[in-house]
Amino acid sequence: WEYEDSSIVPPWEDVWPRLHGPDEPGYTWDSQRNLYVQQFLPLDHRRMRLDRITVLGGTRLAITPAEIHMFADLPVFPEACRSPSEPLSWLGWLGSFYNPRWYLYPSDHFGLSASLHISDDQLSGDGSD
Repeated sequence: WEYEDSSIVPPWEDVWPRLHGPDEPGYTWDSQRNLYVQQFLPLDHRRMRLDRITVLGGTRLAITPAEIHMFADLPVFPEACRSPSEPLSWLGWLGSFYNPRWYLYPSDHFGLSASLHISDDQLSGDGSD
């Protein structure tokens, strides 16, 4: 997904890699973890960061990311979930439409939430402007 990465150019900055580093991918579309995706797109094996939070640098406002985390990345009924690696028979797949508890996630994408520190150097000055 180099295209998505390359589309964020300075002065814009992607908050996830800034705070989590390159070793934690932060996939918001994850067909290996999200059983909802496996249910409706069984041939989709992609893992990618479709969703992002970006900040704009180089302005009079200083925007500093403080934290970012995922939400809605757990099943709604964890006790009913099967393992993502557990094979599902054709009959089991058809029957699952009548009992969605084993694959129900809040969404096909995982959400992102960030806290940002914002300061305005001109407002925090001596008040002479």
